[in-house]
Amino acid sequence: MNKLSKLLNVVIYLCIISYALPTGVMKGIPIQKILVCLLIILGGICLVLQRKSLEIIKSAKLEITLGVLGLLACIVSYILGNEWSIKFTGLFYISVIVFVELYFLVRYELAEPEKIVECILYMMLLKILGKIIIEIVFVCKLIEYEAVIEFYLNMFGTEASTMTMHLGRLLLIRVQTSSDIIVVTLMPFYWMMEKYKKSIRSLLFALSGIYTLIVFSRVLMVEFCCFAFVAVLYYWKKIPKKVRCIGVILVLASSVLWLKPVIEFRFFSSFAIESDDVRQIQMIELINGVKESPVFGHGFGSYISDYTRSGSMPFSYEIEYLSFCYQMGILGFVVFVGGVLLIYIRKIVKYARKNTWIIKVFTLIGLGWFVIRPAFNPAFLGLQNGFQMIGLLMINMYFNKKQEPYQK
Repeated sequence: MNKLSKLLNVVIYLCIISYALPTGVMKGIPIQKILVCLLIILGGICLVLQRKSLEIIKSAKLEITLGVLGLLACIVSYILGNEWSIKFTGLFYISVIVFVELYFLVRYELAEPEKIVECILYMMLLKILGKIIIEIVFVCKLIEYEAVIEFYLNMFGTEASTMTMHLGRLLLIRVQTSSDIIVVTLMPFYWMMEKYKKSIRSLLFALSGIYTLIVFSRVLMVEFCCFAFVAVLYYWKKIPKKVRCIGVILVLASSVLWLKPVIEFRFFSSFAIESDDVRQIQMIELINGVKESPVFGHGFGSYISDYTRSGSMPFSYEIEYLSFCYQMGILGFVVFVGGVLLIYIRKIVKYARKNTWIIKVFTLIGLGWFVIRPAFNPAFLGLQNGFQMIGLLMINMYFNKKQEPYQK
């Protein structure tokens, strides 16, 4: 590995660690964007120096075609007056670019999946630790609710989704950001890595559950339960009978304290109803907009002026798929969203199909929830949302390499 490749790998590791930040920003410095730009540039140079440009172009016909079509759509949208078209296009494609480049870097042995996978674990542990510390400090009444919001704004430049909930005498705080999905989707694979001791894997399982409860997202809680159910089935016969009985008793006993209030508050409270009402209003307005231009849409970056959820990204809506139909039209939705999903799925499945059945099932769950989630939440655009696909690819490449050389 030459000096340029070593520098590239350092940038890859730092880039992954930057995902520990809620939005990749700290004190106004866009750390993640800087590192991603360096990764794309250095990775591109390393691939060109491999003198396999023609081979890469041949195997990336879909990616190149989709990129060209997206660029043309962005230009046309901008000419038609959609000033947000450039930002939307960047957010739509950035994770795909990183995904495809890392695929080729690992394929041509310019990056090491083992170290990347290990780096992903460290990043997730940092995210979990940060959430737990905030929760403990809040429960101990060392920090006020408003101070948590202010901390996220000043330190990370983002408005975290926060609320409080009573659990018996305890007052808990929920802190959710767009990058929380990374832990819920990728950590389960580490429950299955035999290179870690059973005690470590059990700890990772417990930390995943605690993190999910702190994040307090309905979709993420259901996703975690899917992974947990499969993991319990996988390990059931390997667990001593006494441990199984104790575990079941503890879960049932503790659920009396937390299960009912969590389900009632998060699924049936006035907060949940209000959240669903917002989606309902957005759905009606977006459907009306789609009817106005069903085939080609209103252009990349377009939005309904009276119904926006973010000043920095007015084109982002809770029902993200429907907002894509509003912007791209049904034809554009099939081409662009379908094309991106096809890129992700083809490359991940290429390696997942040779892995063990449990890794295949976990990969299927991860892919399934990635496809489902944008129907309820904004979970498709940007670096944070796309990293789960990058992680799924790297993890499957890692498990695949343990069994046979990479397919070229």
